[in-house]
Amino acid sequence: MARLTAWRRGIDPEDEYSSTRKHLRYEKRHNFLEIYATSFICGCSAEFATFPLDLVKTRMQVQGYFPNKNMPGYTYRNAWATFKGVIQEEGPRKLYAGISAQIVRHIFFGGTKFIIFDALSQNLETRGADNKLQLSYPHSCFCAIIAGGGANLVTVPTELFKIRMQMEAKRRAAGFPPRINNVVHGLTSTIQRNGFYGLWAGVVPTIWRGSLHTLADVGTYYFVKRSLINLFGIPDNRGTHFLAALVSGVVVVLLSNPPDVVRSRVMFQPRDKRGRGLHFKSSRQCFLRLVREEGFLAMYKGWLPFWLRVGPWSFIFWLTFEHVRGIRGDQHRYN
Repeated sequence: MARLTAWRRGIDPEDEYSSTRKHLRYEKRHNFLEIYATSFICGCSAEFATFPLDLVKTRMQVQGYFPNKNMPGYTYRNAWATFKGVIQEEGPRKLYAGISAQIVRHIFFGGTKFIIFDALSQNLETRGADNKLQLSYPHSCFCAIIAGGGANLVTVPTELFKIRMQMEAKRRAAGFPPRINNVVHGLTSTIQRNGFYGLWAGVVPTIWRGSLHTLADVGTYYFVKRSLINLFGIPDNRGTHFLAALVSGVVVVLLSNPPDVVRSRVMFQPRDKRGRGLHFKSSRQCFLRLVREEGFLAMYKGWLPFWLRVGPWSFIFWLTFEHVRGIRGDQHRYN
């Protein structure tokens, strides 16, 4: 029928279909680039604003790593003391140690996460009473888990470099030899010492952490935002985005802080030439040992700077995300 209609209008049907296919390919490529660029810009904006809190969190999570509490470089500190100590002992610039690895991470992470999330969600959307496409909460959680785990699988090496760069000053103060200077040096030295697979040290807790983090962040954000709009009639504005980001930040800390602690310990430990950890052979062993030796609350070391970081990070990210998509006139399908 479409071919007949095109023929009656004096248009070659083959040209019509060819033009349509080209347009769809352009749309698909254009949407891919838009999602990638938007997520990268939003992620970097949030990182520069909150990265010092991430460094404080990592320092607190790894504090128990040093077995001798009298050795140089070891002093147990809370969040504020850690923050102040970095400035006084190492200089303000060290609060951003590892930021380069985090920027490299966002080159791959944000776009990968949202592309996976969008690809899955398009096949799971259903039409609501208003005949608009909507993604149910269970489906959004499923998409978030797969998207977060998949994106973190790709970016494990950058997480490894970031944690080691954040802890490098403490290692040197404790008398350990230098291990990493920058991202390029981390890449070459890790491959040289531990082999290619050494770049994926700590992959299991990283995937768990990423899946739970994205589940809490993306799934909770859209659920709370949609609930505020649909159930309470609150307008879709910055106040709504702030409340949704605040709630998602709390859920992120509750779910992802334990695997985050395990990841930090596993990635920071020294390794042999085959890339095997010298202190923890697996993530499970690390978890059980930390609970046994330091108590279950050790799984929530660094929770305060983590929460202080996640709340503003989520708000800045989603505010930028909504603003950029609003400039394009794009009404996001999950609203």
